[in-house]
Amino acid sequence: MAGANTLSAAARPSELPPELASLGSDPHVQALWNEGEALERAEQLLQSAQHYEEIAARLPDSAFLQWRISRNYWRYAERIPVDDKHGRLHYFGLADEWAGRSLDNDPECGECVLWKLAAMGRLATTGGVVQAMQQA
Repeated sequence: MAGANTLSAAARPSELPPELASLGSDPHVQALWNEGEALERAEQLLQSAQHYEEIAARLPDSAFLQWRISRNYWRYAERIPVDDKHGRLHYFGLADEWAGRSLDNDPECGECVLWKLAAMGRLATTGGVVQAMQQA
């Protein structure tokens, strides 16, 4: 019974956040946002990131969307087995890339800084000291 309540809670539609208000009331964007949030709550992080990326294509200056995408890639990479170094580096790299975009759009954004530092840190710990020094 608890699983059914969780799924219905994850599928609940929500309004576009104020950071996306410039998109207006486009039903396609609203559907993408609702599905992306539901997927994120259901821990389907790659699919959620894809939904957010589709919205970000329409709103390329949205630091808000970009740090959300970064967070999803970071969280996904954390779940990849430690011995899959290539997979972890790939998704931590995507997290770093999206966080960098978010900072380019809003250097004062705390969430943007958080996910940039988190991605950089995990790239360093996953790739090893030599790779970390090359990035620095």
